[in-house]
Amino acid sequence: MVVQAKEKLNRLNTIKKQKILDEETQEFIKAARPDRKLYAAQSRRQVQLSGIKQKAKVHNERVLKKVHIFTLEQEKQLYDLEEHHYSKLKKASNMRHHQLLDVKYTATKSTKPLK
Repeated sequence: MVVQAKEKLNRLNTIKKQKILDEETQEFIKAARPDRKLYAAQSRRQVQLSGIKQKAKVHNERVLKKVHIFTLEQEKQLYDLEEHHYSKLKKASNMRHHQLLDVKYTATKSTKPLK
């Protein structure tokens, strides 16, 4: 009877230890859940941020390309305008030169005595 009581006590102690171990395991799992949730949330947030960064990078590249093209067009328009003004000035200079030559020719012709 003492042996049976000891065996029963040992079984009860074993069952009690197993229950305590199970409870500790459950508590550990419950404590780990927020960490897993937090890690999962951080991972999702990181993926979202990397997507946003990639979209911003692509957008910025497109804007820079448009700005570069616009700048080139502006430079071309400025060059064309300069060429246009230069040609007008050259034409005016040529006209003044020819007028001056005509005046000189007329002046020299009028100063020569007639024969």
